[in-house]
Amino acid sequence: CYADGDQSIWDLFFNHIQPIAASKPWMVTVGNHEKEPVYGFDAFENRFHMPGENNFWYSFNYGFAHFLVISTEHPLAPDSPQHQFIISDLEKANTLRSTI
Repeated sequence: CYADGDQSIWDLFFNHIQPIAASKPWMVTVGNHEKEPVYGFDAFENRFHMPGENNFWYSFNYGFAHFLVISTEHPLAPDSPQHQFIISDLEKANTLRSTI
């Protein structure tokens, strides 16, 4: 469902999933449904706060696993900030392989 700038659509969706969302952790990232005409990713950014410097790409450890979350809506070229983050994050995670 595309909200197309209608914030009430976002609110309806979250009201619908509230019973599960209130009791289980959610780790999210953007896709084509979150980018709205005129508003861009405003609705997404104002509703979610993920670990790291931004909500678009980040990583975290959970138990013995390392999770790397990327955005399909942002550049992945070798000189892009997201690509640089991925390389740096995987290098760091590789040094922790004995604990993760």
